Amino acid sequence: MKFVFTSDDVGSARGKRPITWFEGVTEWLDGRDIPGTFFWVPKPSGRPGTEQTEWLASVEKARAGGHDFQLHGLIHHCLEFGLPNESIRKHVPRIFEEYEANRAKYEAEHSLAEQRRKFIEGVDLYRRVFDEPPLIFRAPC
Repeated sequence: MKFVFTSDDVGSARGKRPITWFEGVTEWLDGRDIPGTFFWVPKPSGRPGTEQTEWLASVEKARAGGHDFQLHGLIHHCLEFGLPNESIRKHVPRIFEEYEANRAKYEAEHSLAEQRRKFIEGVDLYRRVFDEPPLIFRAPC
């Protein structure tokens, strides 16, 4: 059986430091012949990942090294695809407080039509970067 490493949030942070950390992880994995599956955020902070040239070169290098990328939400907000599991409350109680304070807003955002729209947009951005559809979807939180 082969060990597989997974990590969320690729592309979600701006600046060179997160890219440097990501490259360090992939180099470490490469040195141990461990494949990685990374969950890519297609539109962090409202900026399409297709425009994030600072991330795309690192992602492409990792893919060339055999690492896998899958879909991680759309904008990477904990409430974008529904209320997280109750077990998250201990770690991020403010998300549940935000939901309760804005319940009508989130109920509208969690409608089937809105969920479908966000999912389709995320898949479209993913396809534009990776030239294929994702095999796995993981919502934030």
